[in-house]
Amino acid sequence: MKVGNYEQMMAHLKDPFNPSELRARVKELEQRESFAIGGGIIQGENLGPREGFADPITNEQFKKLYTKFQKDKKNIGTDGEFAEILNKKYVNNKGNKFSASTIYKKRKDLGIKTAVKGGT
Repeated sequence: MKVGNYEQMMAHLKDPFNPSELRARVKELEQRESFAIGGGIIQGENLGPREGFADPITNEQFKKLYTKFQKDKKNIGTDGEFAEILNKKYVNNKGNKFSASTIYKKRKDLGIKTAVKGGT
């Protein structure tokens, strides 16, 4: 241990607790007006309640978008193609991306039929 470090440590140990100095420091800190969030100096952009995540799609949105998708595809759009479109902006209720199988399940749950038949 260096002599300077030892002297600093000993001075700190010998210095009695000074309540008036502590009160003055607290009062000084209380006078600050602009506190940073979390004590840091960097503030992020408010991205809403799900920061950095796509929005979960509602049943109504799903139905509307699926109807438009099939109209644009002349009723031959596949679940996989629809999944690719939804994944650009939405996630499912669990926060995951869509796949052909999740689109099929959601369509089945919502009673939405399609003109495209599965092949073998």
